[in-house]
Amino acid sequence: MKYKAMIIILIVAVTGGVFAQSGAFQEASSDNYRVFSEVSVTHAQETADILEAFLELYNEYLHFDIYALPAKLRVRIFADKTNFDNYLAALIPQKRDSFVFLQYKDVAKSELLGFYMDDESFRRALAHHAVVQFLKAYVPNPPLWLQKGLAVYFEKIQYVPESRKATFSDNLAWVKTMKSLASDP
Repeated sequence: MKYKAMIIILIVAVTGGVFAQSGAFQEASSDNYRVFSEVSVTHAQETADILEAFLELYNEYLHFDIYALPAKLRVRIFADKTNFDNYLAALIPQKRDSFVFLQYKDVAKSELLGFYMDDESFRRALAHHAVVQFLKAYVPNPPLWLQKGLAVYFEKIQYVPESRKATFSDNLAWVKTMKSLASDP
C-alpha cells in the first residue's frame, strides 16, 4: 500500500513539474476540438479552425457521425521542440521527431501533442496526425496500414482561411519511390 501511494505522489510530482517547465497554455474551442497552445490564444483559435476544416474533409471520406463524438478532441501545441521534448519525456521514454497522439480508452483524455514550426511544416504535421486522432476516436484499434495510409493521403491538404475550408491536394510523393523500385534490376 505504501508503494502505491509513493508511486501516485511521484506521478503527480513529475506531471506537475512538466507543466511548470512549459509556458502558459492558451485555450480555444471549436465544435469538435479543444486546442491548448503555448504560442498564443490566436494560434490556438487558428489551429482549432484549421482542425475543424480538416475534420470536415476527412469525414467526406470516412462518413463518421461527428455528433456521436463523446468529447471534443484535445490538441496541445508547444511553442517549440524543446518544450515538447520535456513534456513528452515525463510521459514516454522515447523522443519523437514529430507530433504524437496519446490514446486512452476515454476519448476525452486522449490528446494530440505537437510543437510549432514554420507554417507549412506545422500544417502538414497537423494534417498527418489529426486524421489518425479522428480515426481513433471512432475505431479503437485501427490497423497500422490504415492509420499510416490515411495520414499520408491527407498530409498535403491545404487550408483556405478566407472560406475556412480545407482543400484536397494529391500526395504523389510515393510515385518517385515506386518508379525507382520498379526500375531496379
